[in-house]
Amino acid sequence: MALATVDPGGAEPPPVRAAADSLATLALEQAWVEPGEAGTDTRAFLTITSQTAVPGAVGAVAIRAARRVRLTGNHQAPRFLAERGGFVIPAHGAIRMQPGGTWLALEELTVDLVPGDSIRLALAMPGALTLWVQAEVRTLRLSAGSRSNSPSRS
Repeated sequence: MALATVDPGGAEPPPVRAAADSLATLALEQAWVEPGEAGTDTRAFLTITSQTAVPGAVGAVAIRAARRVRLTGNHQAPRFLAERGGFVIPAHGAIRMQPGGTWLALEELTVDLVPGDSIRLALAMPGALTLWVQAEVRTLRLSAGSRSNSPSRS
């Protein structure tokens, strides 16, 4: 499991930042994004895991390649979804974003995203620092005879 990295600067920060003591409590992994054309919407997926007995909050997610980012999906599971933005990762729990479940909606892309590209997502928690995760652009492929969707690296 890879821990998120802290970006020392140089990029535009999201509107909310993370507290330094909470950075070591979240692990970000399996990040990927579906392709999309500038002006359209697409989806990003990743797993965020809390490594402590205290729930963690993500106040904002930002990406330069989209005008807006919001958590969405089938809303049966994500009780952590907040109307005014942000979501909570349960203590010793995880949010597993995946096709058919919950995802980050990247709205109004500002650039084309093609398979093989890599983009950075910024996740911020209330406080002072921002977590960054690299996400590869991949196409979604449904395996024959399979009920689960998996990203393709093609």
